[in-house]
Amino acid sequence: MTGKGKPTGGGGTSPLLSYRGGAVQTAPAAYLVFWGSQWTNNDRMGEAAYLQGFLSGLSSSGGGGDTWSTSTTQYCQGVATGSTNCNAASTANRITHPTTSPLIGVLSDTAVVAPTRPKQSQIAAEAVRAAGIFQAQNPAVFNPRAQFVIATAHNNNATGFGSSYCASRLHESSVHPRRRRVLWRELRQRERPARRRKHRRGSRVRRNHH
Repeated sequence: MTGKGKPTGGGGTSPLLSYRGGAVQTAPAAYLVFWGSQWTNNDRMGEAAYLQGFLSGLSSSGGGGDTWSTSTTQYCQGVATGSTNCNAASTANRITHPTTSPLIGVLSDTAVVAPTRPKQSQIAAEAVRAAGIFQAQNPAVFNPRAQFVIATAHNNNATGFGSSYCASRLHESSVHPRRRRVLWRELRQRERPARRRKHRRGSRVRRNHH
């Protein structure tokens, strides 16, 4: 499964999200990967620290008590396909709000050169590579069902990013037999307004109902 989230704009109405029968990550957890040697001495706006702080703070104990990401608790799995609410979902099938930081690992993968215009298959390959590294580092606590956030450096953006879509996500299972959720989220360092829209974009991290 693949998909792209479109940038949100002001005004207008949107159809309700509906459940399509896929798996939903009910216990949020994420690995963060800074992809490519281009990150070396090329983070002039401090995006790496910003992104780590954002993900680390998405819990009831983070950032003075996160209340923004509690909106994701309205989403679930295990309901009839086509459902637009979770009234019939059990507690176990609902997304929970973490009590501690959902960021469980950070990798600066500067041993490789990321493509200037990465394709989705290349992003998936980097996620698989990173998952293997995380698993080798600490196999006892490795979480194969976590999100793998692949962050590209300044000037490493796929065609259409920031105009026709703001994030791309896919599932990959090459490292572990269970399905792995991968989120690719590029950083446009030269566009500071993107930071101000982080809440709207960030909400897509766990609103995947495919």
